[in-house]
Amino acid sequence: MRKLMAATAGFIAMFAMFAVPAPVSAQGKAALTGVVSSAKEGKMEGVVVTARREGANFTISVITGAGGKYVFPASHLGPGKYAVTLRATGYDLPDAGSVDVPMGKAAALDLTMVETKDLSKQLTSREWALSLPEKSDMLDKAVFNIESCVYCHSLERIFRTKLTAEQLVPAITRMLKYYPDGSVMGTAGRGRTVQKTKEEMERAEKSPNWWEYSPSGGPIPKKELAEFLAKYNLSAGRTKYPYDFVRLPRSKGVGGKFVITTWDMPRKDTVPHDSQSDSKGNLWYTDESAMWIGMLNPKSGEFKEFQMPPVEKGDIPGVRDITIDKQDNLWFSMRRPGSKSELHKWEPATQKLTYVEGTAGQFIAVSKDGKKVWLGFQRTDVATAKVDGDFRKPANLPQGKNMGGYGFDIDPQGNPWGTSFMTGEIMGVDVARNEALIYPVPGGTAAVPRRGRVDDKGRFWFAYYGKEALGMFDTKAKTFKEWKVGPRFSTPYTTSTPDSKERVYLPSNTCDCIYRVDTKSGQVLEIPMPSPVNSFDAKRVSWDPTSKTPALMFANTRNAQIMRVEALD
Repeated sequence: MRKLMAATAGFIAMFAMFAVPAPVSAQGKAALTGVVSSAKEGKMEGVVVTARREGANFTISVITGAGGKYVFPASHLGPGKYAVTLRATGYDLPDAGSVDVPMGKAAALDLTMVETKDLSKQLTSREWALSLPEKSDMLDKAVFNIESCVYCHSLERIFRTKLTAEQLVPAITRMLKYYPDGSVMGTAGRGRTVQKTKEEMERAEKSPNWWEYSPSGGPIPKKELAEFLAKYNLSAGRTKYPYDFVRLPRSKGVGGKFVITTWDMPRKDTVPHDSQSDSKGNLWYTDESAMWIGMLNPKSGEFKEFQMPPVEKGDIPGVRDITIDKQDNLWFSMRRPGSKSELHKWEPATQKLTYVEGTAGQFIAVSKDGKKVWLGFQRTDVATAKVDGDFRKPANLPQGKNMGGYGFDIDPQGNPWGTSFMTGEIMGVDVARNEALIYPVPGGTAAVPRRGRVDDKGRFWFAYYGKEALGMFDTKAKTFKEWKVGPRFSTPYTTSTPDSKERVYLPSNTCDCIYRVDTKSGQVLEIPMPSPVNSFDAKRVSWDPTSKTPALMFANTRNAQIMRVEALD
């Protein structure tokens, strides 16, 4: 293994066939415009319009405004022939749109949608959950469980099945044998599945429970979960669902405010769990269930991927969370023999890989001054790549309690903070005193605080997965504040730090959308994503430091893509 670690990492490169248009500071001239309508609604607001140039590895998407009009800025859509597709729940585009965009002149293309014949194929997981007539504790347990079914696939797959309760029990057991962070089966056919270790699969076979813990308390028995799901799928000879579908209204107020660029990764089976932008605006990403790291240059559309040393047969492979220091060196937690997850440093200029001994964990953050990297509550000196502090067991930590380092980041004073969803707390350490700082979140364990980031003012922004809200914990004042973002089962997972206008972005893994919260006015916008239904999930987001306008960059875990959401307002 030491020889492998010292060896130069493998490398592949993939180039886009066309240069990617540069970001803009204003919408400017139009390259393509049109109106989207239907016989039922007339002009349709909130429809996602996507254009892909012939041969390109990326798409450009915009959203229609109140009059059904869409506009592609000329700065983003160059001359060429484009296929145009639409996304609006409940509707299909009978004939795929195609248009030639000339040089220096705007093309026009009006598009007419028709009502879909099978609404069940277009419902998001959130709409499936809202459609069930039984609003029970079991439904909450199924959706808000920390590694719920939607980690790997959509709720649609469960409710379209014809399996009985008795048949669902072994199916649930089989699902438990897959590694949820590194297994994805999106509706677009991109992603992969990876099984757990032999010991974990044996435990899954023996356990009577789907999960030993749930946010509302207690285990989730396989038998009870199977009985609940079988009531609402197509078992028992049913040919149609015994309930009406809930179709939520499309987003309003988002038309013309965003341009979304989506790049397909070179390996369509990539499971890109985490990502981070470097100082040049390149987005680096990891593969949660394969030994690869990769980079996208969004200006050129070029991908580069580097293979990491392999793990032993039977181990779970993968590169996990990632951060980047001020010298643009990468730090990530990576699998080693025994399925251990430990800290590594990788230098892009030399492709040198360094293992940081004595570390263990998943979540990583770099201090604001760039001098320290933290893997959980273990601190490493950037200059020496050696551990120089271990704060996993502060002096005042209550007996039997563990420090929760999920959704992890560092405040301006150099103190680490993270969420603990199992105990419903924000946890930090006063490094100077080696004292634990523990604060219960409003709502307790049912609120499920998940991932987030600390800004330069010391505010820890995080997602309330269990109560559809943006949370903020002021690490100086030790106070909480929250903003409601969406209806039940919206499950915001992670957050950005605020942009220059104090707006925070929260991706959801059940609604195919990103919420934008104006923390000054309280206004919430739901930005629909262009990915195929139930093929969107972002685990970590970061800002492009080179963009003049707020531009969020991240990996779409569920569809092996890199996405950029640029705000024009």
